[in-house]
Amino acid sequence: MKTTQVASVFIFLTTLASTATLQAQECEYQRDYDIDLDANQIQELEIDAGAGPIEISGQGGDSIRITARACASSEDSLDGVTLQYERNGDRWEVISETKADDGWFGWTRDSYAYLEMTIEAPGGIDLDIDDGSGSLLVSDWQGAVEIDDGSGSIELRNILGAVDIDDGSGSLHLTEGEGDIELDDGSGDIDISNWTGNIYLNDGSGDMNITQIVGNVTVDDDGSGPITIEDIDGNVRIEEDGSGSIDVYRVTGDLTMGSTGSGGLHFSDIEGNVSM
Repeated sequence: MKTTQVASVFIFLTTLASTATLQAQECEYQRDYDIDLDANQIQELEIDAGAGPIEISGQGGDSIRITARACASSEDSLDGVTLQYERNGDRWEVISETKADDGWFGWTRDSYAYLEMTIEAPGGIDLDIDDGSGSLLVSDWQGAVEIDDGSGSIELRNILGAVDIDDGSGSLHLTEGEGDIELDDGSGDIDISNWTGNIYLNDGSGDMNITQIVGNVTVDDDGSGPITIEDIDGNVRIEEDGSGSIDVYRVTGDLTMGSTGSGGLHFSDIEGNVSM
């Protein structure tokens, strides 16, 4: 049975035409939100976002704090930006939608609508994000992180929990974490460093740099772009590579190479067996 909990909400509506000195051009009309959600007995935070940047961080306390700013090119477009939230058992659902005058989400040549959102939450909550477009930053988080992203950069810092990312396009940067990583990426550069946990990747295109990992690294399928893997305390396995150079250095375990396409292969300081 779905229940809705009343939260302490303070919504400040400031729908104003901008001037060159007071407002950035990309936020001609705006609406601000300041929301507190009770985190007692919450196990999961689910976010379904349209267009706009999102920053999420783990903090102390017993509430989930959301601050947001809706921006649009017109009053009608601003009306198309919404932020809703609902509690369902041990899960909070936060849903934002953005729609400009012409029906397109995000930006077009003549109109735009988006929502900037910052979220702070206590530790021990799993995070499930479905993001349309815009940059995403998650930092200092204790709990599993699952991301389904359309486009825009993704950065994860200081994560304690398993990570599962399905990404359309945009750069990925993951650093200083503990937990297994499963990553399916369409296009964009991938950087993973200073991580403890097994890493499993499928990559379409873009540079890949994986360094200082305690755990096994498996690249199941890579389309194009150079791969650099170094300082791995575990095994490295590259099943299939389309094109681009492959460099593997300083691995304590085995190096296993499957099918490789075009591009040079270089490796050294492999303590285990090398099979090709």
